[in-house]
Parts: sequence; structure tokens; C-alpha cells
Amino acid sequence: MNQKQIDNNVTCRKVLFYTNTPRAFRTTLIGHLYEISQVYPVILLSEDLDSNTLRIIKDKNFFPNIEKIIQLHQHTGPPQNFLSKNRYLCRMARTVIRDYSPDIVIASSDWHSLFEMYLMRFAKEIGALRVTFQDTFNISEIEKIGMWNDLIRLHYRTPAYLPFWFRLSFVRSRKYIGHILYYWILPLLNGESPFFGKQSYILNKGHSGSRDSNYHVVLSERDYKLHKKSGVPSDKLYILSHPIRRSAKQIFSKLAASETMGLYKKKHNIVIVMLPAEDIGFKKKDYSLIGRKEKIKVQSEIFKTLLEILDGWDIVVKPHPMIKNYLDEKHRIKSISTRIEVFNPSESADKCIEMAGIIIELPRATSTTLFSASLQCPEKPILALDNHHEFLGDCYKDFNGIEYIDNKKDFVTTLEKIRDNRYTKDAYETDEPNVNRFSDTIEILEYFIEKKTKLMPS
Repeated sequence: MNQKQIDNNVTCRKVLFYTNTPRAFRTTLIGHLYEISQVYPVILLSEDLDSNTLRIIKDKNFFPNIEKIIQLHQHTGPPQNFLSKNRYLCRMARTVIRDYSPDIVIASSDWHSLFEMYLMRFAKEIGALRVTFQDTFNISEIEKIGMWNDLIRLHYRTPAYLPFWFRLSFVRSRKYIGHILYYWILPLLNGESPFFGKQSYILNKGHSGSRDSNYHVVLSERDYKLHKKSGVPSDKLYILSHPIRRSAKQIFSKLAASETMGLYKKKHNIVIVMLPAEDIGFKKKDYSLIGRKEKIKVQSEIFKTLLEILDGWDIVVKPHPMIKNYLDEKHRIKSISTRIEVFNPSESADKCIEMAGIIIELPRATSTTLFSASLQCPEKPILALDNHHEFLGDCYKDFNGIEYIDNKKDFVTTLEKIRDNRYTKDAYETDEPNVNRFSDTIEILEYFIEKKTKLMPS
């Protein structure tokens, strides 16, 4: 893009950009913001960010065209009751669209969070270009994710003595009540029409890009197929590789480098072990419960194997931010060995990835962290464990750059190869054939602008 084109864009295209959750922003969306702010003036709607991320965002050397940062509290901030928050989110969405009249509105979803649905609706009313960008790793088909959520609710909210089929039917029936509340009653309380349509995050029908956005941008061919299978029209779906594979990589490097802990900064023999949020699971073959005791037993065996084979390595455990009873879990894990340290769940994952020599996620390995690690440090050993053969536990099977392991023998063999410097990774940085159709966020936005202009009536 030549300088004249850039100058024209700066004067005539204003972008309204929503960060979504701090984790999603740091993982993916900040890279898109980096590229956009090199060219377009940006109004940033920001959740509460950590001081380091906020400092970088305010640095004009990296984000030269952010004109204003507006604080928004959907996922962060002080607690609000259900109805007050609904009014607040609708009012904020309406106000920012009215006050700034953006030409382009960017978020991560148009079917999930209330704020994003309100934002896309009001942006549509003024004719703004509406684009959503995939922000996290897609575990599997939305129907399977729905089944997982049903099983969790079934276990925690229904008595075990009732028949399985009855409990599952009860859980699924309750979801329709939630759908009516979320997509119908809440907007009506704000004087807005309901969010019509069958697409529903609560019912697990549809996906981002299926409602009021003009286009939805995914990260890979795999994600394209998952979204299309979930009902997103193919003419709304486009592929753009993760920004860490483009010039925006420097922003991710800046975030990670500025946060690496001094205690571990110069060490190389560190195993980062990602601890999932759930302390139960379900068998893939019959959905039978994998209880907490069984989970803990397998986790302890994994830690002992690590300690035995990787003598001289430090083991650092990073619990999932949504983990319950963190202090109890910390005490339990640290009691296994003095060589094990447990980080606070709030620590950023990219910091842990940067300082690790090996990255491992315990069963059920389904978090976005491994996906991020495969992009941030693709040369490192990244292991997804599935010792229980869990439902959705194999989402990283055959995933480029991540080794899926479902038995102790293969786990031991892999660790021994790493210890003896015999471990290799092949073609871990290769992109899928169609990913690089667009070179960056600016190019794909320019394409959308041109396409939207052609579709407008003359």
C-alpha cells in the first residue's frame, strides 16, 4: 500500500475496536489492533488490562493512531447485578456508535456477548462495516462443545440417582429458558427488539459471523470448516493467518519479553505444566464420569514421571484462570516435590510460554494456551496429554506443531528424547495452503470495504 493510499485511509476511515477479554486480546486481537493502528485512526473500547499491556498500548511508537481509549466493563470491572449490567452494556454500545460514527466496527463475535451483539446491531443501523475476528482456539464442532457443557451441568446440578437420559433432557430443557432470557427478554427490557434467529451461544447453534457482522475472519482452513459446519454462510468467512506470523509479531514479543520473570529469566531447563480448570472429565466412549480422585491420581503420576526423567529441570505449574480452590491445588501439587513451583492463575500464559523449555498441558488438554505456544515458540516441544481418553480430549490430535500423547509409554519416550537432545519437530512453521491469501489486517479490511461498496445500491 503506497503512502497516498494510507493518507486517504487515515482521513476517511475511523475504526471502533473492542478488546473482548484481556486473555483473548493478548492472545490474538492485539496483533490486529497493532496493524490497524498503523493506518487507521482507532477508538479503542477496552476492558481492564494489566499495567504492562496498557503501557504498550499507549506507546505511540507501537500504536500511533489510537485516538482514544474508552473503558468498558463487560468481562472485568466492578460487579453489577444482572439487569443493571444489561442496561449498562446496551447504553455503552449505543453511545459509542452515536458519538463516534465509526466507518468500521471490529469485535470478536456477533452472537455471544451481549455488548458485542448490541454493538453490531447499532453499527448496522448507521451502515458501518462490521467485521469479527476469531480470537481463540476452536476446540471442536459447536455441537460437541454443547455436549460437554451439558455433561458438566448434568454432573453438578442434577442428582446422580436419576437416570442419565432424564438428567440430560432436564439440562437441555433449561437451556431454552436461558436462550429466551438472553436473546429475547434482556433486549426487550432495553426497548430493543429481540435478537431473532436460531443462532445461540446458549443452545450451541451457530457461531461467530452468523448474526449482524458483514464478515468473520478465521485463523485457518480447519476453523473455516468448523464455522461453515456450524451454519455460518461461506460468503461471510475469510481466512487470515494469526498476526504473530506477520509484522505484528513484534508486539507479541514485546509483551512476552517485558514480563518474563526475573527469577527464571536466565534458566533454560524449565517445564511449564498447564493445569486445566476442571477437576473432573468424561470418557469419550460412553460419557462416563472421570472423578476428581482419578484425575488427581493421573496428575501425580505425570509429575513423578517428569521429576524422574528430567532430573535437574524445574517444573512450573500454571493453573487455568478459571480454576477453583487454587490454594488447595497449590498445596497439593507443591507437596509432591520441592522442585515444583505453582504460579498464580492470573499470571499471563505468554510469559510462561516464553521462559519454558517444554510446554505441557495435563488432561483435558483443550486450552488456547497450547495453540498460542505453537505460534509464539513453535520450535519448543509442546505436548497435549490425554491419559484418560476423554471426550474432547483429543482436539490437538494431528494438530501441526503440537504432539498429542494418550499413553504413558509414549510420554516417557518423548521426555527421554528431549532429555537426550534427540527430540525434533518437523515443519512446525508451515502455513496451510489458503491462509496467506491476505497479507495483513489492513489488506483484508480494504478488500471488505471495496466489496461492501460494490454491493451498495447506486
